[in-house]
Amino acid sequence: SAERTVCQGPGLQPGNKDTVPTHFTIETRDKEGKPVGKHGAGKPFKVDIKGPTGPVRAEVKDNGDGTYRVDYTAPDHGDHV
Repeated sequence: SAERTVCQGPGLQPGNKDTVPTHFTIETRDKEGKPVGKHGAGKPFKVDIKGPTGPVRAEVKDNGDGTYRVDYTAPDHGDHV
C-alpha cells in the first residue's frame, strides 16, 4: 500500500550539508502498515528531489527485501524537498 509505505533516514533530516552524500530508506508496507518483506521487492519507485536550483539526481537501489536505499548528494545550499 503506497499510503502506508514509509521513508526514514538521515537524508530526510534537516541539516544535511551540500556536496556531502546522504541517503534514506523506503520500506514497503501492506494496508495494515506492516512491512511486506521480499514481496515488496521489484516495485517501480520514482524519487523526485527538488533543490533551490532544480532537480537533484537520486539513485534508488532495490535491496530485495522490500526496502530501497535512496542515495543523493545535494549540489547546492538551500532547502530540498
